[in-house]
Amino acid sequence: MTERAARKSRPHSVARQQVKYLRRLGNASLMPNLLDFFPIEPCSILRNAVYLLKKDHNMRSRLIILSGIWNLGLALFLVYPPLYRPGLNLSQPLWGWLLSGFLLFTSAVLIIGGRDVGKYGSILVHEGFLRFIAAVLLIPAALLYGYGWLALVVGVTDALWGIAYWTVVPRQTGRSLADLVFDRSTTG
Repeated sequence: MTERAARKSRPHSVARQQVKYLRRLGNASLMPNLLDFFPIEPCSILRNAVYLLKKDHNMRSRLIILSGIWNLGLALFLVYPPLYRPGLNLSQPLWGWLLSGFLLFTSAVLIIGGRDVGKYGSILVHEGFLRFIAAVLLIPAALLYGYGWLALVVGVTDALWGIAYWTVVPRQTGRSLADLVFDRSTTG
């Protein structure tokens, strides 16, 4: 048996196999493979979202899809009160669950809309309006009314997401913000 054949027949450690796998993948994302180890249902949603990030669409926006994933994570975070109680002052768990339901819906809108920005651009721009409304409500609630530091962080990130939607969608669709708000077509 040659030296090379002997090396191939030796059992590799898990770390060595992972290195070989990484070399074979190159720059490909590992997220779908890591998410396979989690048995809960939201991970299948994350797996699909990660797949959409990798799949080549005509007018896909990875940023918008990632914001949908962000919403999904925030929704899961708000389901369990002991997680958010140190940073968010909600009187009853019901309010966290209501926010979670809203975030799940917007997550679906953003993930689906991010797959085809040309088709869903108007909806995504209106999602930007919702982000600014959330920021206008959450930032003063955190600073003036004691809702906690988490409300401030979420309010600031909502404002940033709103700015991102209002800049990415018009740039990708080639339509003005007013055309997108009123769902007017440029051809016609």
